[in-house]
Amino acid sequence: EKYAMNHDDYLNNYVTTGTKKVLGIGRKLRGRRSDGSTFSLYLSLSEARIGNDIFFTGILRDLSAEEDENTRMLAILRSAVDPIVQISKTGIIQLVNPACCKVFKYSERELLGENVKILMPEEHACMHDSYLKNYIQTGVKKVLGVGRKLRGRKSDGSMFGLYLTLSEARIGSRIFFTGIMRDLSAEEAENERMLAILTSACDPIVQITKDGIIQLVNAACCKVFMYLENELVGQNVKILMPAEHANYHDSYLNNYITTGVKKVLGVGRKLRGRRSNGSTFSLYLTLSEAKIGQDIFFTGILRDLSAEEQENERMLAILTSAVDPIVQINEQGIIQLVNTACCKVFMYQESELVGQNVKILMPEEHANMHDSYLMNYLTTGVKKVLGVGRQLRGRRSDGSMFSIYLTLSEARIGKRVFYAGHMRDLSAEEQEQERMLSILSSAVDPIVQINQKGIIQMVNPACCRVFKYENDELLNHNVKILMPEKYAMNH
Repeated sequence: EKYAMNHDDYLNNYVTTGTKKVLGIGRKLRGRRSDGSTFSLYLSLSEARIGNDIFFTGILRDLSAEEDENTRMLAILRSAVDPIVQISKTGIIQLVNPACCKVFKYSERELLGENVKILMPEEHACMHDSYLKNYIQTGVKKVLGVGRKLRGRKSDGSMFGLYLTLSEARIGSRIFFTGIMRDLSAEEAENERMLAILTSACDPIVQITKDGIIQLVNAACCKVFMYLENELVGQNVKILMPAEHANYHDSYLNNYITTGVKKVLGVGRKLRGRRSNGSTFSLYLTLSEAKIGQDIFFTGILRDLSAEEQENERMLAILTSAVDPIVQINEQGIIQLVNTACCKVFMYQESELVGQNVKILMPEEHANMHDSYLMNYLTTGVKKVLGVGRQLRGRRSDGSMFSIYLTLSEARIGKRVFYAGHMRDLSAEEQEQERMLSILSSAVDPIVQINQKGIIQMVNPACCRVFKYENDELLNHNVKILMPEKYAMNH
């Protein structure tokens, strides 16, 4: 409605003044269907004059699929429970998710465009630019691909413990660094306790004969493919294709002319295009047929997907290059996406996981119930584990079990529901805890740990032996049980 109410004025203004504002410029808009629903589209508008008559032609492309894909990938990032930040090679913040803003106590606009040092204590911040510069110059990786514990600084200046996994993504000549963080405040408290013991058309158009000979190209086609018009007209359209497609194109055309069986006509699809310099790029092709007398022509409207492809690659790079395992499933529990870290930790190939039920990664006792958990949530809408981090057991391809920390988030695109699980392999931490516990347990001298109310939290075997109690006779009792009356009454 907000566009429709002004459209007549826009038309009248152009016809009266001749000032072009949207003609010849592609742009994204919203369209409205007969049922009142709206959707994203890409419009390129051109003008034609025949005598005194003026006509305007709009070529539109339905962007619903691309918008869904971008929304899906962005939803994974934005709905992640753990903080995510992406910076340029100069340390400038390009992207933060809501969890990052929440943990560091900033709004998104306060972070975007700032140096990432804003999130660091002074002792790390003063050296960070030199660390980045050194890596860009030497290529020597010191922290990339390695998870480590650091301190973070919130907007109020307070510090907290975090676990940072840092990855690098290169898109063309651009370099991005993505940090997935996990707030270790709770774990830190627990660890401290133990230690005390994350042609006017803007889109290219090409028309060919039934023999594949180019009859017409528009300016956008020439621009995108880096040819002059006279270098294309009269040539076989194979000139615009990579060799693997070009070698078969004549046979595809001949087969359709002979049999009349439509395989690609009227169906949009993604392909690769080849520029004059031999470089290839992604495009979206919609192909139509026109018959004039006995002549047959085919018209292809193409859209250069380089920008979208780079954005998808950037987003996918963030996910696939993450050091921690990430898995995405649909509402039936079927795995849609896994990253390299997931394959490595669970000891599977990507092809062995995608399309399988996520139960393949679980011990039998959890796997048997997982489908019913999913169905119960879809039926009732009651969230029990979404948005809550928890420790679980994972099952590798060889059947061995290990400890993981799972944060689960939900993304909805239209009527589709996806769940993304960000996992952290706790094997190293678990071993360290076991090591520390074994030190305490094997100590010759009695050791006892109490909370602030004097309640016993832990005792070692030596303590039980010396005081002649069983372990369960001491746990959760006041430590006064181990003292003579005159000391116990004042403790």
